[in-house]
Amino acid sequence: EGYTPVEDPMEMKNPENWAHRYPHIKTQGRCVWWAPPPPEDEEEAENYEEPEPEESPALLSTIDNDAQVMALPAWSALQSSSIASVQYQVVGLRSNLWPGAIVVYAGNSFSNVYIGHGLKNERLLPPPPPAVCGEWQAPMDEEGNPTYVLAESTELPPPPPDPEAEGEEEDEE
Repeated sequence: EGYTPVEDPMEMKNPENWAHRYPHIKTQGRCVWWAPPPPEDEEEAENYEEPEPEESPALLSTIDNDAQVMALPAWSALQSSSIASVQYQVVGLRSNLWPGAIVVYAGNSFSNVYIGHGLKNERLLPPPPPAVCGEWQAPMDEEGNPTYVLAESTELPPPPPDPEAEGEEEDEE
């Protein structure tokens, strides 16, 4: 089955007209599943469970079957202009799973671009903040009284000695 270009670019807003050309990247960061070897230690081998391989959509399967992302479709349609009579209309799809991944169609040409940090658009549950520290407790003596003494005087301390005045006193002697 060969490629037949669409006559109206607006038909490309339909996800049924787009397909997966390349394999998906799995949670391991690979396109092909890699199973780690079983442990050699007998104790660890008893509790070892073989990990389940992650399934990806088949190549050339349409994107309308992709799983929803936070109650949204996996892809959102874009167009360069809402005016139908524009001569060079560009239509595209934006991934709701990978923010920054966009595919566009203009005439008979396709282009893909990804500009992002490599993070999926998933619910982020940050760890809770650390516990609040308690108030400072003054050291106590045997009777339960604080061992520090509060300054009762409002008198200012004496000013520090003037280094120039000290030098003149030495010269007089």
